[in-house]
Formats: sequence, C-alpha cells, structure tokens
Amino acid sequence: MTESFEHYASKYYDPVKAHEYYMKTRQLKGYNTQGKTLNDEGKQAKTYITKKVREERDSVLKKEQSNRNQKIYSSSVEMSNQIRQLRLQMKQLTPEKKKTLGKQIQRKIAGLREDNARAKADFQKKYSEFAKKTRSDYSKTLDSEINKLYSDASMTKAVQTKKKSRTKK
Repeated sequence: MTESFEHYASKYYDPVKAHEYYMKTRQLKGYNTQGKTLNDEGKQAKTYITKKVREERDSVLKKEQSNRNQKIYSSSVEMSNQIRQLRLQMKQLTPEKKKTLGKQIQRKIAGLREDNARAKADFQKKYSEFAKKTRSDYSKTLDSEINKLYSDASMTKAVQTKKKSRTKK
C-alpha cells in the first residue's frame, strides 16, 4: 500500500516533524467564538481590554529593560574604573618593571573587558527570556479575557446563517 503513495513523498518530508508542527500550531487558532460575534458594546470592551493588557505588559517590559540597562551601565562604569586604576599603576612603574608587569596588566585589562562583555550578554539573555515569558503570559491573559467576553451573553450576538434556497432558478 505504501508503494502507491511514494510518488507524493519527498526526501525532505518527515511525518513525525509534520505531526509535531501540527500539534504545536493547532493551538494558535483564533478565539473560540462558538458561532458568536461581539455586539457594539462587546467590541468596545474588547478594544478596552486589549489596550489595558498591552499597556500593562509594555510598562512591565519597559521597567525590566530599564533595570537591565542600569545593570549594564553600572557594570561598564565599574570596569572602566578598574581599567583606569590599572593604567595609573602602569604609568607609575619604572621602565624595567613596565616590561615585566606591563603584559600582566594588559592581560588583566583584557580579562576585565571579556568579563564585562559576558556580563552584558548575560543581562541581555535574561531580559530576552523574561520578555518572552512576559509576552506569553500577557497573551494568555488577553485570550482568557476575550474568551470571557464571548461567553457573556450581554456582549455577543448570535450569527445568523443564510439558508440556501432549494429551488432552482
């Protein structure tokens, strides 16, 4: 029986991956309206709820972004101060000691810069993870609130379907 379908197969098609993709994306369909649409009051409520949830999400993200930027700034300032101190030490060295200790100080400076770059990348990664989770949480909250609107009879109106005539024209 599989021979009859081989002409449809592609060497790039993986049925397991296709099924996983289907299972993942089927949850992303629209709201479950169950044949209902929102009346004018429901539409206004939906707009209001959407606006408020997005404003709250954006304020949380902006606050966290500000915290991340402050951490990055303070880390950079601390690194700059340490480098400045190391350079002052290097200037105060005699020419003979500069040859021996100069390379050590340069390695310390390079290490400080690498540490600062790692810390900055870590702050960025943590913020990205936080933002992704926050957006997901607020999206779920919004979906839940909108589904509540659709379940409220005072906010919806039933969709009337047109009946097809059985008579031929």
